[in-house]
Amino acid sequence: MLELLQALPISDLIRRSTWLFPAIEVLHLAGIAMVLGTVTVVDLALLGILRSPALATAVTPLLAVTKCGIAIAALSGALLFVSDPLEFWNNPAFRLKLLAFSLAIANALLFQRFTRGSAEITALGPIKTLSISASLLLWCSVLVLGRAIAYV
Repeated sequence: MLELLQALPISDLIRRSTWLFPAIEVLHLAGIAMVLGTVTVVDLALLGILRSPALATAVTPLLAVTKCGIAIAALSGALLFVSDPLEFWNNPAFRLKLLAFSLAIANALLFQRFTRGSAEITALGPIKTLSISASLLLWCSVLVLGRAIAYV
């Protein structure tokens, strides 16, 4: 399967181009910055560390930016992967990054499911704190593991 991906014309185009891989990488980093920046602000606000009346109204627009960042990071990440799937898949940091990314998404979806309809998110107690802490840890892990790919 990986050999088939590596043989795709788009894979060859990305590998041979001087500027295409770096351009995709810039998009990937921009997407990750959007995710990590917005997730950090929202999570710290939900934990009560950041306190501002304006944050309550900003959460919904920030989550829209987060979703956009996830889409940009995932699509550009797929293109980066396709450029050399054998090399990436054999890199343990890459596989750990995929695991952390998947767990971060699952955590966010579960948090949304269990807080939907809740009048006061701050009243969720230890489950909320655990989920938000896991969110911060997982998204930071995605960032660190992504950087580690170059060194493993």
